[in-house]
Amino acid sequence: MQVLNPLALTALLAAPAAAFQGSDSCATPTPISGQSTFAFNNMGATTGPEGQSENLCAYGAGTSIENDVWFAWTSDFSGLAQITTCGGSADNTKIAAYAGANCPAPGSALACNDNLPCGIQATILISAQAGDTYMIQLGNAPGGTPFAPGTFDISELQPTLNPSNGHYYYQ
Repeated sequence: MQVLNPLALTALLAAPAAAFQGSDSCATPTPISGQSTFAFNNMGATTGPEGQSENLCAYGAGTSIENDVWFAWTSDFSGLAQITTCGGSADNTKIAAYAGANCPAPGSALACNDNLPCGIQATILISAQAGDTYMIQLGNAPGGTPFAPGTFDISELQPTLNPSNGHYYYQ
């Protein structure tokens, strides 16, 4: 029996979420949880059939998300979740999210975005419930080429109070 060095075990357990890269198959998504920055690498990824004809993903170049990788994200909060590659990638990214931890059924996207709001990177917003799992499909816009590994952020978007009317707004 091999004994793991305690320092190696500590480093493994303390490894940042950035160590995750994504799965090339929605059948075996990379599990992630909480609010953090997560690494993705779709440079060797194929374009699977799942999530390729979502109406919510219909942008100028088409509905597909090419060279896609998959994550099963479990939320640690109830509220509006922001999932973004802004500032974390040089690629022309596209992101979609689906409820549950299984390959998505056609037409089940909760959100999808390409090229907004920060140039060629993407951001989506979904209503999340603490403890629920969501499939995240992340890849390139149609015709885009993966140039380098990148990162994406998941965070809870907090509303801002407008003191003049007492209403809260998301910015």
